[in-house]
Amino acid sequence: MVRMIPRFYRKNKWRIVSLWILGSICMLLGSLIAGQLQRTIGTSDMGLLVAFVLSLMFFLIAGMLWVAVALALREVEEE
Repeated sequence: MVRMIPRFYRKNKWRIVSLWILGSICMLLGSLIAGQLQRTIGTSDMGLLVAFVLSLMFFLIAGMLWVAVALALREVEEE
């Protein structure tokens, strides 16, 4: 399955760059949300938990996108 990911990018190399930028945007959104997490007056525990999980999801999505880009670039460089 690991070898199937880079085959997707052989014809269209702009997809590698677009996934790299999308991963950067997800990382930015995750860090913006995580940077504002604080317990203040009017913040419920459920709202804090939802923001934490949303931030974590953005970080995980960004990591997966960057791993896919790294695999695709390795395959492109081997050709």
